Amino acid sequence: MAAGARSVVGIDASAAMIEAAREVYGADIRFFVADARAAGLPGNAYDVVFSRAVIHHMRLDEVTELFREAYRLLRPGGAVVIQDRTVEDVLLPGAPDHIRGYFFEMYPRLCDVEVCRRHGVSEVSAALEAVGFERLSTERLWEIRREYGDF
Repeated sequence: MAAGARSVVGIDASAAMIEAAREVYGADIRFFVADARAAGLPGNAYDVVFSRAVIHHMRLDEVTELFREAYRLLRPGGAVVIQDRTVEDVLLPGAPDHIRGYFFEMYPRLCDVEVCRRHGVSEVSAALEAVGFERLSTERLWEIRREYGDF
């Protein structure tokens, strides 16, 4: 695989999302329809568990279940990577590289909705620690989807 992995497994609770992923990645990745909180995959078998844009769809107790499953799946010394926007991200002011901030400024109710469905960094860290993860670190990576020439 391009990133150096010998094999990659992808799961999603949505059969439609799995089918779309298969169309993009073909046979390079093995895909399964599964609940990320109980994937049904063998334990102690993976070097990395990557969760992308999942936890904002879950209550905090469900997030803890997800992290417990990730911990079960990982080999000793493995790493979990969680990519999702946090409350802190939502509250950033609008800027040319953060167009969402402008929407939140113009529509405060939209900001309220986003804040309610996002977990803070401290909440996520506490949930990871609660299931046994250690040596936590946070990297802020900015997701750029499109640049606009003007407002």
